[in-house]
Amino acid sequence: MPHAPATPHEKSAKESAKEKPAHNPTDRTTLIPRHFPRRYGVIGTGAVGGLYGGYLQKAGAEVHFLARNDFASLRDHGLHIRSEEPGTADIHLPQVNVHNSPHSMPPCDILLVALKSTQNHLLGTLLPPALAPGGTVVILQNGFGNEEVARKEIGNDDVILVGGLCFLCAQRTQPGTVRHLAYGNVTLGASSRASLKDNSLSKKRSAKSSESIQNICADFRAAGIIIDTTKNLVAERWRKLVWNIPFNGLSVLLDAKTDELLENADSMALTEKLMQETVTAAASCGHKIPESHIQKMMDLAIAMPSYAPSMKVDFNAGRPLEIEAIYGAPLRAAHAAGASLPTIETLYWQLGFLDHRIRQQHT
Repeated sequence: MPHAPATPHEKSAKESAKEKPAHNPTDRTTLIPRHFPRRYGVIGTGAVGGLYGGYLQKAGAEVHFLARNDFASLRDHGLHIRSEEPGTADIHLPQVNVHNSPHSMPPCDILLVALKSTQNHLLGTLLPPALAPGGTVVILQNGFGNEEVARKEIGNDDVILVGGLCFLCAQRTQPGTVRHLAYGNVTLGASSRASLKDNSLSKKRSAKSSESIQNICADFRAAGIIIDTTKNLVAERWRKLVWNIPFNGLSVLLDAKTDELLENADSMALTEKLMQETVTAAASCGHKIPESHIQKMMDLAIAMPSYAPSMKVDFNAGRPLEIEAIYGAPLRAAHAAGASLPTIETLYWQLGFLDHRIRQQHT
């Protein structure tokens, strides 16, 4: 098939490849440990949970890790973070508080949920035993609608629920070891409680949520993690999907890492088409994303090292894919608003076939 002429976005991406956005790394090995007034729990100690939980512990926080596959390695050898960010060093925490059951964890003020969204049906069992009264649950997952799923699974409207978006290149390379390639920024936003009818109660809970978010931000910054807040969590979820929808799915279907997808004119055009449809979907739901955001996501992808997105890693390992959170939920929201998204739909159906095959192998 002949290659189509380069689009303006494609030309700009290639031209900007030499001007990579700064990662703003912090050498967390030089931070002076301080007292953290809040106890943290990490639910799911893979790349995301291991990285942020490890940085918090290195800075002085009391952190408890819930792990299944990596339990023995973390107990016996601790947690290793291999950093490939320029100007930073590796971290080894020889001793970590690791648990293989939430019932053995002490009550935690903040629970960071870093499980794959395919395991969200377990949250009702995993979170309540480990959460202190009045505690906060932070959902650090890809996709759309995870906060609503979590609240339903927890079944307690008094829990403060916060959504977190991580722009991060990291991989769990072996038990107890996280490879941090680039980035690591986090954005937090309160999860709305549309079910609340009492306006005064809603305001009180909103104030508690805001206070908790600010406390978490203070702790993350003390650990050298770049963090920001948003007043519109749903809009930010759509903005992140502009990256996640093309790169996660195409990396699986085309068996390619991010750099390979960006080096070919055909896959570049398809990537941009998927980004455009995601912007259309967001607009149909009342969240306008500027066209410049597409170029920003392209530039960030170009600045990354050769990277296999999380869905590609899961596919290679024969694990179920997060297609409902990344594709199904946003598609249903956009369809309900009247949007037509043929390219994303096609990707969703193709991934669904592969995911079904994987799940059959697990039964």
